[in-house]
Amino acid sequence: MPKVNMPKGTPSLDMTPLVDLAFLLVTFFMLTASFRQAEPVKVTPPSSISLEEMPKFNFATSIDETGRVFIDIQPSTLRGAIFSAVAKKLGYQTSEKDSTKFVGAGPFGLKFVPLLKYVNLSSTERESVQQNGIPYDTTGKKTELNTWIEQARIVSQNIVLQEEADAIAKKKPYDKMERFIKFSIKADGRAKYDQVKQIIDVYRDARVKKFQMVTQSEEAPNINLRDY
Repeated sequence: MPKVNMPKGTPSLDMTPLVDLAFLLVTFFMLTASFRQAEPVKVTPPSSISLEEMPKFNFATSIDETGRVFIDIQPSTLRGAIFSAVAKKLGYQTSEKDSTKFVGAGPFGLKFVPLLKYVNLSSTERESVQQNGIPYDTTGKKTELNTWIEQARIVSQNIVLQEEADAIAKKKPYDKMERFIKFSIKADGRAKYDQVKQIIDVYRDARVKKFQMVTQSEEAPNINLRDY
């Protein structure tokens, strides 16, 4: 039987589908990614050697050196629900569009009425807005800061209870302690003690007894016991 000579050639690989996939992935992440908004105030807290990390579900209260108070809520899935609950508690009517805009607005330090106008501005316009802080004076009736903290606690509890019920119905594991919102206070090292104490009193009035004090990380001192 005659020998068949197979043609010799260099194998080739068509990279076009791979390049198309790469561009599709880049386009997808560009369209779906949400960039964190710039913080409206810079707070420099005292330092400590604590290694505790910030929780994923967090309601953060920042106090600058002049005593102004700002709020940041994470993750975004909680922001819209808390915003709507606060609006209803304060007696304001808001739309789904307002809630969506608030989710992407980042940290804020405004009364609720100016906040409604603020969230509907562009990111560039927001940078020029003077934020005077959220009212927190505990003398007299409840303040807006109290309402934000109180509604954050209630909304978080309701969501966790609903998720837990759904997980039980589907016979799936569910760690509710990881899903409850945690509270934290980040005070500038130059803020007055009385101002920080007022914020703590507001937390207590809102029935939040446990919160984390945020500090800058610092290396633990290297102590040799043989030196003592």
